[in-house]
Order: sequence, then C-alpha cells, then structure tokens
Amino acid sequence: MAIRGLYNPATNNIVLDMESHLFDDIAPVTFHEMMHYYLKFTNFGSVHAMLCEINSKKEHLKSEPIETLQKSIKKLHEAMYLPQEGLAHVMQVRSIYEKEGMAGVKKLEDSIPNRPKEALSYCRDFVKFPKERFNKFTGKISNLAINTKVVDDLAQDSSLITDQGKLETYLREGDNSPNQRYQKLCRSIELNPEILDLSEEEICKKAGISYTPQMANAPRANLANTLTAIFTNNPSSLTEENIRVLDGDEMFTEAYKSIIITDPNIHNNAKKNLLTHEIYSELSYFRTVFIYNNPESPEVKQGLPFYSFSRNKLIIASVFTNPTAAAEKLNQDHTTKVIDTHSFDYTANALKPERAMLKPNVVWYKNFFDLEVLLKMISEKGIATSLHVIQWTEKHQFFYYLLRTEDQELLHIFPGFGFAYEKIMENPFIVREPDISKVTNNNFRHINNFYHDILGLSHFLDVAEMAKDAKAHLKKATMARDHGMGRNELCVCGSRMKFKKCHGR
Repeated sequence: MAIRGLYNPATNNIVLDMESHLFDDIAPVTFHEMMHYYLKFTNFGSVHAMLCEINSKKEHLKSEPIETLQKSIKKLHEAMYLPQEGLAHVMQVRSIYEKEGMAGVKKLEDSIPNRPKEALSYCRDFVKFPKERFNKFTGKISNLAINTKVVDDLAQDSSLITDQGKLETYLREGDNSPNQRYQKLCRSIELNPEILDLSEEEICKKAGISYTPQMANAPRANLANTLTAIFTNNPSSLTEENIRVLDGDEMFTEAYKSIIITDPNIHNNAKKNLLTHEIYSELSYFRTVFIYNNPESPEVKQGLPFYSFSRNKLIIASVFTNPTAAAEKLNQDHTTKVIDTHSFDYTANALKPERAMLKPNVVWYKNFFDLEVLLKMISEKGIATSLHVIQWTEKHQFFYYLLRTEDQELLHIFPGFGFAYEKIMENPFIVREPDISKVTNNNFRHINNFYHDILGLSHFLDVAEMAKDAKAHLKKATMARDHGMGRNELCVCGSRMKFKKCHGR
C-alpha cells in the first residue's frame, strides 16, 4: 500500500520511492488515493484537508490548540469514512467485476477487513449497473454525501471546530454527517436506481437529506482564513482571486502526487546549503543531478540550483555558484543530468540560454500540464517523435512515457497512468516497444541512473533488464542487496560502475 509522499513546492520536485508497490497490482492504491484527493474539493472534505495542511506546518502552530486541531481532524475523518472507503472500493470492485464477475467481487470482499467491507456493503450491488449509470452513481454520490453545509455553519460559529463536545453533537445530526448521508443515498438508489437520472437537488429530496451545492471560491478563501486564524500564528488573508478550484481532469492528474511515494526521512537525512568545497568534494560521486530553473525558487538567482543523488547521500537546495565551471564537471559522461521544464524553451525547441552550457540527458515532467507544452510544440512544428511506454509488470497501472524527438538526444519523461495514453496519442507519434537500447543509443547508464536515483528506489534497478523481465531482475537485485556482491563487480543496477563506487559506496 502506498504511503503519501512529501512534495517540495519551492522546487516543484518530488523524490519518488516506488518500492512498496512497484511490482504489485496498485489498483487499490489508485482508487483510494484518487478518491481521497477528489473529496478534498467537497465542502466537508475541504475543511478536513485544510486542517491537515495546517497541522503539517508545525512551526506556525499555536501551542495551545494543537491537541484540539488533531482531535478535530480525527473526528472529521471518521465522519466521512464510509463514503471514502465505500466509493474507493466500489470502483475497485467494478474493475474486478468487469473481468471476473461477482465471483471475483466475493473473493475481494473476503480479503478486506470488516470496516471497509461494511463501507462497500452499502453500494456493492451497484457494480452491476450499466456503465453510464454506474458513473452517475460514483460522480453524484461523492458530491452529495460530502457536500454538507459545514462551511456555512463554521462561518456562523467557529467554535464548532474547537469545542470537541459541540463537534461531536454536530456530527451526530444526520444532515451534517457524510456517513449518514451516504447510507441514506445508497438505500434510496437501491430502492429506485432511476433517481440517478434526476438532478442532484432532487436526489437529495428523495433521500431525505438537505442539498448544499459545492462552495464557491469566496467562502473557500474565508474558510482558510478562519481556520488559520484559529490554529496558527500566521493567519492567511486570501481573497476569491487567490483560489483556483481544479476541474475534474486536473484533480485526478494532481492526485498522482499523492500516489507517488517518497521516503519520509529523505529530507531529514539530506544535506542542504553546502559550501562550495563541500559540493565539489562530493561531485565525483554524483550519479544523477537534478538541476532546476523554477523562477519561484530563491536559489535560481545564485547560479545552478540542484539536487544530487548517490546511494547514501542526497544533496538538496544547494547551488553551483559558478555555472560554467560546474557544467564542465557535470558534463562528464558518468553523471546523468536531469533538468526541469523551466530549463527548456518550447518556442525555440532548445535549452534556455542560462542552461545552454549543460548537456542534459533527461527533461522531467511532473504532471500532464507540463507535458502539454511539449506536445503542443511537437504538433505545431511537426517534429518527428518516438514514444516508448514502459509498464513494469502486466498488472501494474503506473506507466512511464519516454518521448524522444529525432532532432535531439534528450529524453522527455512523464510518469502517469494508462489513461494518459489517449491524451498523449492525440499527437501523431511513432509508437515503439520499450526497446531501451533504441531509447538510449545503447547507453543505458543515464536512464538507469535516472530511474534509480531521482525515483529514490531502494532496490537495484536496471531499466534494460526490467523492460525484459521485471520480476527476474527484482529477484536478482534482491539477492545482491541481501547477500552482497564483489566490490569490483559491475553494480547490478546497470550504472556500468563498479559496485564499490555505486551502491557499495
């Protein structure tokens, strides 16, 4: 099961660790994380999400109400447990039903704990609905169960969130409880599935619950201001113009960030703001260096800000203050250079002037909206482009899309799920099998370094071998990790470096 990861908004960078689900069917992870992310944008879910965000900023919290904050988060999460788990599981079950029928559904039910099984039980039989009606069910119920009037109520009485007794009483009232709303909605639809064809307001009336539309941007901003004023020493002063609510497609693309995993200790163990001589003493051990150019990052004005990766060290938020001298060393063949989308000029189809001294190997796209700029350039300029799609195992739903234009050696890499393929293929690409030798011109080192280091994999990862037989390579890599290997042998990760200078360092 995936663990939510850390995301660095200053650099728009994620350190990925796919180990916990790389070789398993991650459908449960997909459905659960996407459902949880989507529900953040409902009324009740917004309150819970904002409190979680406030709780994560420990340095700004007022000392007195921390315990109250955490208790409120727990109570709110519990109050929407049934629709979160029920809807996530019913989507998972639907995919099983389409392949294996109700026998497959029963098998899954027998394998999950009692609480999620109870949540699923309210809507289990809806997996038999025709596709259009099933989609209406998941879409409408996710809104109607969790779009309560909690935001309006909080605006009138903020003590609802600080007085635990008052909050408990409030959540016991049926209309205020997403759990109870979900149960009533499911019972009404079970009795008459055709009510799904009605408007959301009419469905609520049939189910005997109140209807509250999803809040607009102004009350969302006011809610953030109210909650930060209660719990932090640094209250926000947002206005309607500061809020941008994502549409459905954007929500699910953004949900990738919560499916992707990071080692929760990596930022604590990392070195940052090193002195120049400390950086250069480590430079010969760099395998992968991620150089960013985000104008919002303060380090950009100082030179080349970077993250570097080697097996036992991670340097973050440090800077090469002499870009030309640094580029000469970084352009050595053994170091894989990864740049962000801010470093590439999509009008000129070239590196931006301030990055032109580099010879990068990879451009990394953190989400589909970054990739769209590349796709638009390819389409408008008619650039011949090959697309290589890597899926580690047959059941694994997470894909890597490697795009390469024929006029450049750069690999443009985008991580995503299978449904991104249709969007990407709106362009006339040459689709190829994941032949890593063609992608890398037989230079596997950089692609291996990239996948291992910037993805933070703790297993040895040789992309060339993985593309041929992922499970066989995992077995081999696990043996090397558990039983060791000769210091002078080539490292099993595929870097083409000796073990003592790679994972053995």
